Amino acid sequence: MKGILENLMKKQRELMEEGFNEGTREKMMALREESNGKIKKVLKGDQIEKFDKMQEEMRQRRGPGGPPPQN
Repeated sequence: MKGILENLMKKQRELMEEGFNEGTREKMMALREESNGKIKKVLKGDQIEKFDKMQEEMRQRRGPGGPPPQN
């Protein structure tokens, strides 16, 4: 699982280095969904349920998507 997350972070960093544009958010979401799918393949039984719950809690804390407001 560590390798999956390291790969996700590397790809996200590369996207951000290219600059934030209209497609960046969608690409980031696609990368996250792909990585989550890979993670679920290595989890077993109740681990998947816990992972799903953790993901939902993180989504609720994060709130609506989009870049942070500029000061």
